[in-house]
Amino acid sequence: MWRCEMRWVLALGVSAAALGVVSAFAQPSIVDPTWLRRPGPNDLRAAWPKGALEKRLEGRALIGCVVTAQGTLTQCQVLEETPAGSGFGGAALSLTPQFLMKPATQDGRPVEGGRVRIPIQFDLPSGVGAQYTKVARVITNVPWIDAPSFDDVLAAYPKGAAERGVGGRATLSCTYTPAGRLRDCRGANEQPELQGFAAAAMRLAPKFRGPPLEGDNARQPTRTEFVVAFAPETLKGVRTVGKPSWTGRPTVEQFRASYPDAAIKAGVNQARVVLRCKVEAQGRLGGCRPESEEPAGYGFGQAAASLAPTFRVSAWTAEGLPTVGSEVAAPIRYDLQALAAASAPAARP
Repeated sequence: MWRCEMRWVLALGVSAAALGVVSAFAQPSIVDPTWLRRPGPNDLRAAWPKGALEKRLEGRALIGCVVTAQGTLTQCQVLEETPAGSGFGGAALSLTPQFLMKPATQDGRPVEGGRVRIPIQFDLPSGVGAQYTKVARVITNVPWIDAPSFDDVLAAYPKGAAERGVGGRATLSCTYTPAGRLRDCRGANEQPELQGFAAAAMRLAPKFRGPPLEGDNARQPTRTEFVVAFAPETLKGVRTVGKPSWTGRPTVEQFRASYPDAAIKAGVNQARVVLRCKVEAQGRLGGCRPESEEPAGYGFGQAAASLAPTFRVSAWTAEGLPTVGSEVAAPIRYDLQALAAASAPAARP
């Protein structure tokens, strides 16, 4: 199961905090959430850990997530799992695309924020036969290599909903092929109903491509579930991205090579640069320009821009939004001492 986190080690000079990652535990708690959609019995069956199901083992998991402005869940973590190590925590995480919550609002507009704790109980129905164990593996949080662009989503937007300025979303459940393509997709749910969002999402499915499966994973039936959101802001030309996952980054050597000579000579050991870039096909960054650099005058902005070809961003976000065709801010922190420590050979006994 893929879980892509926007977390870069300090040795690379880029920290999670610098990239705008907010811990789920720093958000205010939502005590009484209003669920618009939750997983059903068939969803739990599909997510059940294979080993536990073959042993007819029941379990429980508690997950914690942050709620997006679209009402979807992100930054989910397993808080508790019973029995420990049985796979129910990962199974619970795989169900997160099936949840839809009424988001918090501010001045009448949905806003991101709030941490929710979700207990999920895996109880076997009484009298089930051996066929209950014949389920496909479910993967979520796929780091999509290719995905629809903003223009693709706009072209697929249901006509009636677009004319009324109505936004919506659908969860797709698809067979994930060994080549990373999707087939046999179905709309697991749509909100609001009967507005054409599930059908629109289905039309976009052929444009998704994830990493290929290898080894035993390629021989096991696999499905994936993910959200496709239709943000009404898109109709006005506003390209809301959400929180993209960074799937590629410079190496320590590339960071070291880009460190400006003028800064080294002046004894400047730390700097921070924010690049503004356009997301191109397959999550590549193009047209990058320094939006800010501190301290200025030592060439850090140009140095950071030279690293842009090494960055990759997932072509689709956990909120169900495209990234291709949008602009993103990439904060980069240089730390010469951390780079030197990362490059130092490991001590031998």
